Amino acid sequence: MKLSFQTAGPDGARTLLVKTSVSPDAYQDLTQRLLSVQELQAQQVAFLTPPQGDGVVRLETAAGALSGDLLRQAGLSFAVSRGIRREKKFPVEAQSVPA
Repeated sequence: MKLSFQTAGPDGARTLLVKTSVSPDAYQDLTQRLLSVQELQAQQVAFLTPPQGDGVVRLETAAGALSGDLLRQAGLSFAVSRGIRREKKFPVEAQSVPA
């Protein structure tokens, strides 16, 4: 499987944001495999998925738990992909947050 991902985490805790569509059943295995690649120096893996509600992007993880840092990184990823270079608010979805 060929993956598209970006790294995020200016505070030193590097996150891999996987952009490739991946089945949730594969999250755990893929997370472990990516974390084991020493050259990536990743400490966590998250999956950017299509929104299911009013969000502009949805974020999921193998563990189902998300932090505020991950949500900010997903929002930044969306902004960069759309060329948004100024302050703007938009909704971000997460699997563990119902709304």
